[in-house]
Amino acid sequence: MACVVPPLVLLLQGNLGAGKTTFVQSLGKSLGIREQISSPTFTLIDEYYSGKFPLYHIDLYRLEPIAIPELHLELYWQDRQEFEPGIVAIEWSEKLPQLPPQFITVTFHLTKQEDTRLLTWTAQGEEAIKALTCLATLANLTSLPQG
Repeated sequence: MACVVPPLVLLLQGNLGAGKTTFVQSLGKSLGIREQISSPTFTLIDEYYSGKFPLYHIDLYRLEPIAIPELHLELYWQDRQEFEPGIVAIEWSEKLPQLPPQFITVTFHLTKQEDTRLLTWTAQGEEAIKALTCLATLANLTSLPQG
């Protein structure tokens, strides 16, 4: 997991049931988080500190975009030390009215096979691009989409 280091923002997009929460559960497990990770649909933000890095799991499904600025999510990735630097995973991130300066977007696509998903990864910002390139190298991907 040397590619995944804080601060890192993951914007998770895809239909309901596409696997966003399952992805965060696997990420948490790989970080050594001991608590059970579930969807924060009603709590909006769950914070996990028992792993190698903090994991901040945010779910915007139930919110209208106009209400999102009131959460002050930027405090999770700004340098103001409001929160310990960690991995920020945001489900339904397409509702964000303003994007962080650096992020990796993971888009989940349903496939014809019930238990299989196709993931599309893109990065914005120098550090996010480095992290995604590192992940692609570890996964033996031969090329990355540009954009």
